[in-house]
Amino acid sequence: MLMRAAIRNLLAGLFALLAASAILSAEGTPSVPLGEGDRLNLRIFGQENLSGIYRIGPGGELVIPGLGLVEGPKSFGEMRAAVQALIDKNLGLPETAFSLTVEEWRPIVVGGYVAEPGARPYRPGLRAAHAIALAGGWRIRQGDALTQVIQINQERERLAQARTRLAKALITRARLDAELAGDPPPDAPPPEAAALAGEARARALAATEREIAETRRRNFELARKRIGAALDINTEDIAAQKALTSSLKTQLELVRGDLERLKPLIETGSITGARILALRRDFVEIEGRVGEAEASLAKARTGRVVLEEERNVLALQIRLDRLSERAANALEILEARATIDSIIDTLEKIGESPLAIGAGRREGDCRLVILRQQPGSDAPAVIEADAMTPLLPGDLLQVGRKHKSCPEILLMNGISR
Repeated sequence: MLMRAAIRNLLAGLFALLAASAILSAEGTPSVPLGEGDRLNLRIFGQENLSGIYRIGPGGELVIPGLGLVEGPKSFGEMRAAVQALIDKNLGLPETAFSLTVEEWRPIVVGGYVAEPGARPYRPGLRAAHAIALAGGWRIRQGDALTQVIQINQERERLAQARTRLAKALITRARLDAELAGDPPPDAPPPEAAALAGEARARALAATEREIAETRRRNFELARKRIGAALDINTEDIAAQKALTSSLKTQLELVRGDLERLKPLIETGSITGARILALRRDFVEIEGRVGEAEASLAKARTGRVVLEEERNVLALQIRLDRLSERAANALEILEARATIDSIIDTLEKIGESPLAIGAGRREGDCRLVILRQQPGSDAPAVIEADAMTPLLPGDLLQVGRKHKSCPEILLMNGISR
């Protein structure tokens, strides 16, 4: 509530000053110095071709085509007198035959601790407090202790999370390295991980990684046993198919032998045709069963090759998965370290500013400084100012940080917080 009342009082005071300045601006214009970039509106009665808006050039020169040149930096009043002399000399017209007004002054620039730094239009009677108001008022964000404390707490929380993430990644790396080497995961976490996350937290993370390693080992063993069991069944199947094939081939040879022995009897008609047909039918049937048995044996042997390849690929696939996980883990470690470095850098930068409410002033706090270019000089003049210091076109107003120990800037000449 106090802050809102302070802002209302400040704005009321500034509006009052701006209103007063508007009344005085007409009287103050003649003494305001002109410079490069100012635009003047010249109107000459009966001379439309000479009338127009003219821009002051380098060195304060004003060129009016068809009328002449006004040289050197001048105030508005001096410029008007010089233009009147040219008109009197070249046109023979009296003072009442022309008008000269400022179309546009050079802007002022407001920088430093304001909400919206940058160029602002100049008007005669403009003072430092008006310029600050036009630039959105004082910016307190960098000096606000509460904001900094909140930001620091947020960054510290992020730092703790990043350190825990790095510790976990380091413990995971130790587990993966052990798995790739064929060793059991280490019982103790890496020293760096314990330093990052604390001994208890690091040991808990290491226990989780050991559990992961044990679960993966069991899954691998189960997969190997499944393939081994399938190979055992396949071995038995192959043996059975071999035995069956051998038996059928033996039967086939017996039938073939019978047919060979009975062949002379067939020629002499000593044996009936039915007997011969039965033997031939048995031969064809056994021959077909031999083909089926040989096909089943070939299929079983092919299945064995597939199972053996699956067993070999299983170990290779697990290693490839671990190598891929190891690469992702290395990237995670790099990112975590970069995040930690960035947060530490941010905290160090924040720590350079006062953090406690009511902390002491820094150099440049509570100051208003005007940089003003002087005629004939390359270096601008540095002018210490207060809230009521008048500004001139082209001035650069540098606003220092507003601090609770420097309310005098806002209390001058009736401006209150």
